[in-house]
Amino acid sequence: MEQFDFTILRELRKRAGLSIGEVSAESGVSAAVISKLERNRTRAELDTLYRLARQSHMAEALIAAAEAGK
Repeated sequence: MEQFDFTILRELRKRAGLSIGEVSAESGVSAAVISKLERNRTRAELDTLYRLARQSHMAEALIAAAEAGK
C-alpha cells in the first residue's frame, strides 16, 4: 500500500504563514502529531485528517491524498 507524502502539509502551512502551534490550536491536533506528519514519521488517523481538513489551507493536501488512494 502506497503511503501519502504528508510533507505537502508543511508547504501549505508555511504558504499560509502559520506555525505548527497555530495549526494545532485551530485544529485540535497536537503539535507533535502535525510535526511527525510533516516529516512522514507517522500515519494519520481518519479523525486527524478530518480535523486538519477543516483548516482551509490543509484541505488541498487531503484532497490530493484521497485522489492518490484511488
